[in-house]
Amino acid sequence: MTPGRVRRRRAWPWRLVMFFWKYAVGVLLCLTPVTAILVVGWSYRLMQRSTLRRWHRLSGFGADKAGFHDFALGDGRTVEHVAWPNWLLGAPDAEWRGTAAPGRATRVLRRIAGSLWANLRTGFQASVNTALLVLPCGALWLLSWWGGWQNSFHKGYEQAWVGPLVGVLGIALFVLVMTYVPLAQARQASAGTWRAFWDFPLIRRLMRRRRLAALGLALVYVAAAAHGRGAW
Repeated sequence: MTPGRVRRRRAWPWRLVMFFWKYAVGVLLCLTPVTAILVVGWSYRLMQRSTLRRWHRLSGFGADKAGFHDFALGDGRTVEHVAWPNWLLGAPDAEWRGTAAPGRATRVLRRIAGSLWANLRTGFQASVNTALLVLPCGALWLLSWWGGWQNSFHKGYEQAWVGPLVGVLGIALFVLVMTYVPLAQARQASAGTWRAFWDFPLIRRLMRRRRLAALGLALVYVAAAAHGRGAW
């Protein structure tokens, strides 16, 4: 049995405890729109770590935890992915290997609130990118609702078609946008930069290569939305 497997067997109870702890904190943070941004950032960082682990496993450099641990520690850009992302605390000083030595004040701030800042920054960037494509659809739906309400209240039957037409346009635009957004979000999370969200040529190629996967991801969004509205 390799040392990596021995470590995994010894560490799994602690990993289980940490899973429930991080999950519980995430549930609480989802209760308000502002703190939910932290959950978005945390989930993007977790997705990036999962992507790096997958690439590391496929690269042939080693599939066990110890191998990935050493790999992540070897570069300042991957050192934060040694373990699951935290909600508040940053990486210990010993894990900032491969980066320029920061000052003492910077090290203290990184240790106390490094993950909090990373979650906030990543979540804000992800939310803005998604909103730039999704908010116009929501604005059309809001205008459609307003038009229907005005028609019902003022009895302006000559303009009765405005509300439904605007609503249908919003739905059509949303369907078009959501063929792009899920893979763009995955691309941004994996690359760790907001600019990757707008890599239209690459994401278009990914959509063509993995059509069934893109369809399945879209169905997950539909199921989540239906569950959120109480339809299921």
